Amino acid sequence: MPFEHGTYFTETDERSARAFLAGQGLTPQQAADIRAWHRSRLSAQLSLWSSLAAAAGIALGFVLAQLF
Repeated sequence: MPFEHGTYFTETDERSARAFLAGQGLTPQQAADIRAWHRSRLSAQLSLWSSLAAAAGIALGFVLAQLF
């Protein structure tokens, strides 16, 4: 999907996403549902990765504190 690669959705991204989904023969409601689902999945993935990065940073901090 055109808006798959970023976390910031500009009006240009929205237009290209609407055009892509309209070209698939979907109703406006189906296209809106797909965009909403995609945003929620992207948010969930970003939350997961940021949580994992925070946990790794804390673990690395504890390891380095024990070494030095």
